[in-house]
Amino acid sequence: MFTYNLNPLGKNANIFISHSGLDKELAAAIESYLFEGLKIALENIFRFSRANNIPTGEKFHDFILGAIREADIAIFLITINSVSSRYCYYEMGACWALGIKPFIIYFDPVSVSDDIFKNLPFTQVQSSNINFDNKNSIYNMLESLKSIIYGDTFDPTEIYLHKEKFIKRIHNNMLDSFKLNLQDGIVFVHDSYNENVLKIKEVSKDSIKLCIDYTELRPKYAGYAVRLHDTSWSSYFKDNYVFSISYIPQKGLKSFYIEFKGKDKKMIGRKLINISESDYGNNINVQIILKDININSIYWKNMSEIVFLFLGEFEESPSVLCINNVYFKKSEEM
Repeated sequence: MFTYNLNPLGKNANIFISHSGLDKELAAAIESYLFEGLKIALENIFRFSRANNIPTGEKFHDFILGAIREADIAIFLITINSVSSRYCYYEMGACWALGIKPFIIYFDPVSVSDDIFKNLPFTQVQSSNINFDNKNSIYNMLESLKSIIYGDTFDPTEIYLHKEKFIKRIHNNMLDSFKLNLQDGIVFVHDSYNENVLKIKEVSKDSIKLCIDYTELRPKYAGYAVRLHDTSWSSYFKDNYVFSISYIPQKGLKSFYIEFKGKDKKMIGRKLINISESDYGNNINVQIILKDININSIYWKNMSEIVFLFLGEFEESPSVLCINNVYFKKSEEM
């Protein structure tokens, strides 16, 4: 078991910020607080999403590992995005193996008590839980960072103003949405092993192109299930989030379902998406209010997957559906 130096690190400490690429604004806010508020030199702070922080021609993996080796402390930003990022887990494992002092910040709705963290390194070390409805939780986190650098006996100039600036920045610009990683899913076909019924033609984190072909077989249903991480989704329901999806249907497809399911595969709710001829070839955006799917917040707590389901209602076969930019976001009416 590692033991870490509890003495203040001082303003010359090297700091590694581990974060998802989707949380670059959040990481930039942390970096600004370290630089402007705690007077840490920018060259002593490593944030991969900062422009030109990784020199052209350098191997990404090797450069990241080198930055971890040089760090005196690693700040892990644990968000609804980072728990879906394999690379963030790699960075945590590397820091643990090298004995780098960790400071973990959990951002609502993610919590240290979530099942996913039980067997991971660092879960019992110094950490902060950020609840955006509780301003004191943010103050406590910023104060903890200050104590790690300077101890409890020194306050940098105008530190209070920099704390207020950080809070305003994260409330106004960040963590208002969570984007699904469309690569993290599986194809399934009812009572059939024919891989031609539903095929992935192209896939990336942001988009997927599915080919649905009922020419030879006509199963009861086929679909694509996107896995979600193991955490509580209740606050997304509470804060009036909507589920947003853009899609481009091709001729032949009449409809499909979007299903929200829990850990036990039980249905939380579903939405039928009807497609007209005028939709073919066009990019269509749909936003679904979660409360319109299921009014009971208990069911949303353990949501585990989003399913795009096809029931064989085609004018022609095969057909193609492109899905892109799928995410949860705060309602614009708030």
